[in-house]
Amino acid sequence: MRTDSEANTVYTLFHQSQSSKSNKDRSSRLSGIIIILLLISIIILLIFYAIERNKSKDQQNIITAKDTNDVCLSPYCIKAANYLLESIDETIDPCEDFYQFACGTWLKNTRIPPENGKHRSISRLTIRLENALVDLFSSSPPPPLNDIVESKAIINARRLYASCMDENAIETEDIDVILSLVKTEFGGWPVLEGLTWNESTFDLSRLTLKLNQYNNFILYTIKSVADDKNSSVRSIRIDFSNLRENLMHFTKGIKVFIAYYGYFHNLTRALTNDTSTIDDDVLALQNFELEIIQKLMKHDKLSFQDIVRTTVGNLSRIVNSDFTNQLRRLYLFGNVSLIDTDIVTVYAPKFLLDIISIIDQQSPRTIQNYMIWRFMMSRALNMPKRFRNIVQQYNYVFY
Repeated sequence: MRTDSEANTVYTLFHQSQSSKSNKDRSSRLSGIIIILLLISIIILLIFYAIERNKSKDQQNIITAKDTNDVCLSPYCIKAANYLLESIDETIDPCEDFYQFACGTWLKNTRIPPENGKHRSISRLTIRLENALVDLFSSSPPPPLNDIVESKAIINARRLYASCMDENAIETEDIDVILSLVKTEFGGWPVLEGLTWNESTFDLSRLTLKLNQYNNFILYTIKSVADDKNSSVRSIRIDFSNLRENLMHFTKGIKVFIAYYGYFHNLTRALTNDTSTIDDDVLALQNFELEIIQKLMKHDKLSFQDIVRTTVGNLSRIVNSDFTNQLRRLYLFGNVSLIDTDIVTVYAPKFLLDIISIIDQQSPRTIQNYMIWRFMMSRALNMPKRFRNIVQQYNYVFY
């Protein structure tokens, strides 16, 4: 017989084995539950992933469709895009050298003409445009088609081009036409008339308006442009872009300075036999331009960035009523009646006031001489050959 101790041992071992089996069973069940929960979690995550992926695809499709709608696909846009692509050098890493990447092929394929000091991509377009205009203006007017006739602008441009290219007529007419224009329309050129010029006939407002009609803005520029605040509307802009260019002979060295006033001497002597006042008129012209350039240098770049945005009705608060009236009269030439609410943008208004002050202090003869001189400079290349040679002598030094 087994002893009680053996019985206890067997009993203990039995219960230990049962307990071990029970623990193993519980562990197995727990592991199974954990695995099932993991599988369920993975399935749920996969479902969410699939849903989000479909959403992103849908959004991407919407964005792509929207972007495509914003892309210009007209023949002109495609042609422009191809032109830009032809300039790119795709062998260059844009992160290393973006300039070579964007312009490398254009630089390789472009040759600067010997007569040009620079050449840009826009230069090609300019040349093509000029050639197209030459072909248009030098051709005969086409016959009317389906009651469609050529526009008046093209007819006038063709007529103007023909007159400019008719060198025989230019030589035959000589200087009579332009001197008659200066005398009858602008009040004469004092330097050519000597002491006989009548100062009492001087009218700066009328002279300025007449020159503006011929697209000559001498002291300041007035033009209609897209408004800075709202590009869908037009506004009036007043600036001094031409004046800066007109005074460059003061800043390009003594040779250019001498050549500029030599140009004045040579041109006026070729236009008149009365040279009695030329030297005095040149000196007065120099002093007048010197005052302007001194004011121009006084106003730093920041002051020229000063912009006043106002209306026609309030413009007289910035300059004066005479200037406002002149602006209204100028637009009437184009059959446009300005109203008080029309927008006017004035660049460097303080400099404009200085210019008006300088003009008020000058003699009528000096102002008249200067205004007609600037007009004649813009017309000299349309005059007979001997005058074009005078221009070329100056341009050779200036450029």
